[in-house]
Amino acid sequence: MPRRRLSLLLLCGVCLHLGAIGWFAANRPIDGDEGYYGLAARLVAEGKRPYADFFYPQAPLLPYLYAPAAAVVGAPQLPDLRYVSVALSGLCLGVAAWWLRRTHAEHPGAALAALLLLGLSPELILWHSTVKTFAWTGLATLGGLVALDCALTRPARRGPWLLAGGLLFGLAVASRLLFAPVALVPGLWLLGRRVGRDPRGALWWFGGLAVGLAPIWVALARDPAVFWFNNVGYHRLRFSELEDEPAFVRRLAAIGMLGRSLATNPGLLAFAVLAAGGAIARRRRGDPAAAESAGALPGISLAAAVVHCVACLVPEPVHMQYFTGSLPVLLLPAAADGLVRLPRATAGRWRLGLGLAAPAICAISLGMIRHDVDPAPCWRLDHYRRVCRRIVELTRPRDTVLGFWSGYVGGSGRQPLPGFENHFAVGVSERLDPVRLRRYRIAGRHELADAFARETPAVVVIGVWMNEIDIALDNRQMTDLLAVFNAHYVLREELDGAKLCERATGSRR
Repeated sequence: MPRRRLSLLLLCGVCLHLGAIGWFAANRPIDGDEGYYGLAARLVAEGKRPYADFFYPQAPLLPYLYAPAAAVVGAPQLPDLRYVSVALSGLCLGVAAWWLRRTHAEHPGAALAALLLLGLSPELILWHSTVKTFAWTGLATLGGLVALDCALTRPARRGPWLLAGGLLFGLAVASRLLFAPVALVPGLWLLGRRVGRDPRGALWWFGGLAVGLAPIWVALARDPAVFWFNNVGYHRLRFSELEDEPAFVRRLAAIGMLGRSLATNPGLLAFAVLAAGGAIARRRRGDPAAAESAGALPGISLAAAVVHCVACLVPEPVHMQYFTGSLPVLLLPAAADGLVRLPRATAGRWRLGLGLAAPAICAISLGMIRHDVDPAPCWRLDHYRRVCRRIVELTRPRDTVLGFWSGYVGGSGRQPLPGFENHFAVGVSERLDPVRLRRYRIAGRHELADAFARETPAVVVIGVWMNEIDIALDNRQMTDLLAVFNAHYVLREELDGAKLCERATGSRR
C-alpha cells in the first residue's frame, strides 16, 4: 500500500477516535474524581498552589495543565473542561499514527488494526474522556516511548531524542506518581545495554526525567512532609474495606482486580494477548532484530506495562481504572509487533477481523458503559448543571459554598470552604491531630462546626458523596455536628438527592 494512502487511512482512524471520544465526553456520566480535579484546576487558575494552599492527593502537575481552560470555561465546568482531555487523547492517537506509519509501512494492515484497536478501545475512551490524569499520562508515556524508538533508530540524533523521552516520562510522573517505576524501565534498559557502546544514553534519559520532575522538586523543596502526605501518607490512611484483613488477603484482592480488568474489558484483553503473542514469537524464532537496539521497543513496551501492573497493585483500594486507563497505550508497540508476527497464513484475515471488530466492540461497550458507570441520577450531566446553576442563583460571586462533593463548588464558580477543597480530605480528618490538619490544609469536624455556627457558607450541599464524612465520624460526633448545622441552616430545595441548604436567617453577606 502506498504511504500516502496509509497516511490517509491512519488520519481517518484518528478522526474516528476524536468523534467517538468527543461524543462520549459530552454524554458520559460524571466520575466523582472529576469534581476535585476540576476545582483544583480552577483554584490554580486563580493563583493558588496545590499542597501550599489546598489539599491535593496527587502529584502536582495536572491542575496547571487544565488551569488555562478552567479560567475560560467558567461555570459549570463539565462537560466543557473534558474537551481538554479529548484534545490530549487526540494528540496521543496522532503520535501513535505517526509512529505506526514510520515503523509499520511495510505492514499496513497491522498498522491500521493497531490504531483502530487503540483509538476505539472502550477502556481508553471511557477514561481519556474525563478530567483526570489518564489522557495526559497516555500522551506523555506514548510520546516517551516513540522518542525512545527514534533514538534507537536514528543514532545521529540519539541524545536529544532520549532527553525528550525522559522529559515526557518525567512529566507523566509529575502528574501521577504511579508512573515512577515505569519511567525507570527504559533508563535501566539503556544502562544495561549501553546502546552503541555509548554509556551516555542512560544519562540523557535520566537527565530528561529529572527535568520533567521539576514540579515535584519544587513541591519537595517547599515542604517535603506535606508533599509526602498528599501523595503517600493520605493514601495509607484512607478507608479500605479490607484494611482489617491480613496483607496477603489484600494483595490477592488486588491481583483479582487485575484479573477482572482483563477478563471484562475486551479491548485491553486483545492488547495483552497480542503483546504476549508477539513476545513469544520473537523468542521462539530467535529474531535478531529483537536483540538489537532498533527492534527493542516492543520488549520495552511490554516490560513497562508489566511494571505498571505491579505498581498499580500497591495502592489500597485498587480500582479497575488503574489498569484499563493506561495499559492500552503502554502496550501499543508490543501489540503492533504482535499483529505483524501473526501466522502468515491467517494474518490478513485476523488483521481485517480485528480492524472491523474494533468499531462494533467500541459502540456496544460504550453504550453499556454509559449507563453502567454509575446509574445514580446525581451523576448525570444535566443534574450537575442544574445544581450548579441553582447555587449561582442562590449566592453572590464571592460567597463561600460547602459541598461534600467538590464538583458543585468548582462547577458553580463560588469559593470553597478553606480546608474543604477536596471531598476526600474529611475522610481522614479524625486520624490527624489539629497541628497536622492545619499543615495539610484539611478541615475536620471542629472546623466544620465552627463554619456552621458562624454561617460562613452561604449554601451547603448535602446528600451527595456523604460517604467520606460518614466513615470519619462516629454516631455521637455526627449527632453533635448535625445539631449545630440544623440550628443555622434550613433546606431550600432538593434536586434528585442533592439537598441545597441555606442560612436559617436567609441573609446574604
